[in-house]
Amino acid sequence: MLTNEEKRMDNLLKQKIRQVTPELPGEGFVPSVMFSIEQLALAKQKKKEEPLISPKGWFIVVMVISVLTTLFVLTSSEAFSLQPLIDQLDRFNENYLSVFFSNFFLLALVVFVLFFLVQIFVISGYLEKARSVEH
Repeated sequence: MLTNEEKRMDNLLKQKIRQVTPELPGEGFVPSVMFSIEQLALAKQKKKEEPLISPKGWFIVVMVISVLTTLFVLTSSEAFSLQPLIDQLDRFNENYLSVFFSNFFLLALVVFVLFFLVQIFVISGYLEKARSVEH
């Protein structure tokens, strides 16, 4: 049971709660918010779009392809050999698989792995740069 004093305090509190109205935003609230949104949109439009791989990066890719092609085409089979890799794969094949890997396939596989690693490096750098611009 509530005492008289507690009932009076409870009634007073209920009365004060009924009197409280939600605050209304100031006069310039809506224009201020709209201006902020407009500034954000303009900032995103001004952001210069740049290619994922720069011209310098493409130059490096072309140079690597040119060097590998030159090595593969112009050198004799004795000078440019993937024999250690072939030996390892032959040992693996004897134990687990029976698949033949040609020199060309092995060279293509090595180049693919190298380009894949370069691509991961370039994309991660690009994403880190984009993330730092956003914050």
